[in-house]
Amino acid sequence: MRTQRRSARLQAGYTLVELAFAGGLLGSLSAVAGLMWVDSLSTVSAVETDNAGIAQARYAMERLAREIRQVKWGTTGSAYCITTFTSSQLVYRRTSNGSSYDPTCGTGDLLVTVALSGSAVNLAYSASPAASSNIAADVNSFALSYLDSSLTVTNSAASIRYVQITLTMKPASGQTTTLRTLVALRNTYL
Repeated sequence: MRTQRRSARLQAGYTLVELAFAGGLLGSLSAVAGLMWVDSLSTVSAVETDNAGIAQARYAMERLAREIRQVKWGTTGSAYCITTFTSSQLVYRRTSNGSSYDPTCGTGDLLVTVALSGSAVNLAYSASPAASSNIAADVNSFALSYLDSSLTVTNSAASIRYVQITLTMKPASGQTTTLRTLVALRNTYL
């Protein structure tokens, strides 16, 4: 009886088949976990790229809206100092920083140009020295619409009261982002 217990204790352990099965199972679980980890890293990278693209588009829209809102109200009291308004370009005058308001278009003003140039939207000032900056890159489309007080599209500079901006951007490795905003022009004269 004593020898049976002793031989049972000596035979206790794992067989080669059990070890091979456990190793295969552990390897399979490791491979699945590794694939899940790699997939989650690529998802995080894609989300970060998309968020960066959306943030750039939002910045561009906020900056353009803030700049366009400063269009100067003109001498006659019935029109803004807008010199060019097309679907891809807006040229207008605004009062220079630090200058007192003069209702005459062109007196003490900055000439501001918002324009699509290739795949970028640029903002340029006529100040001395002149300055220009790229507001948005990777632009697929950029459109400006000019609306009157009843929110109807107008072709008359005298009746422009709102500017609608539509911006579509697609970074090289990101998702397409389209934003639209309606900018109410300030009437600083009245």
